Amino acid sequence: MNEAIKELVNKYINNIKDFHSVLCRVYHLPKPPTYNEAGRLFPRDGLLQIGDDTYSYRYHGSGCTLQKNDLIIDYDLDILNGFNVSITSWKFSRFVESYSTGTPALDTDNLEKYFVELAEEGFLVRLYQDRYVFLKDIE
Repeated sequence: MNEAIKELVNKYINNIKDFHSVLCRVYHLPKPPTYNEAGRLFPRDGLLQIGDDTYSYRYHGSGCTLQKNDLIIDYDLDILNGFNVSITSWKFSRFVESYSTGTPALDTDNLEKYFVELAEEGFLVRLYQDRYVFLKDIE
């Protein structure tokens, strides 16, 4: 199961990288944006049509809720510890459920358990002891 979760984490991260690349191209940003730059260097929320892909996004707090076509990608950026994406089991389960539409569902009830195992393997890094938040570098 961990291999399936790893693959989905990589897809999650790659979709965020893709979105950041789109923002850089569309708004002529020199580097991927942080939530602090939303509303100053580019609109805090918007709808972008790039080829066959539609990106609907809204920056909030320390993160962004993104819908790329039918995928839901809700993430936070931890810019204090590098340029990383915080992954929580709840936010990640939203991605998994939207990604898995029409395919056999992944067991999202045990995501926290899988995240702990992936942290023990060194694939993810556990940030907080009281909740399951992990960092995955997106630079």
